[in-house]
Amino acid sequence: MMKIYETDQWSSTQVRKQKISIYDLKESNGEVYGGDADAVRVIFGGGKVYEREVSPDSLPSIGYVWFIPDINGILQIYRTNYDSSD
Repeated sequence: MMKIYETDQWSSTQVRKQKISIYDLKESNGEVYGGDADAVRVIFGGGKVYEREVSPDSLPSIGYVWFIPDINGILQIYRTNYDSSD
């Protein structure tokens, strides 16, 4: 098993743009702010990053992005499963 950080595909853009770290997440209780994350929170109740334990061969559910921290604790994309059905 391994630890990943999961968010919806819309909020993931803010995680990348803001260079969010695992330390930032602990302070914000996992909330992601700005851009699409704000709209997702209102419409779908998303806009959060969750810590999860997964097996190394697992994949995210449709519409989700997994991150792992780099050496400095900044979240980097690990795996994606974008929903392109729009």
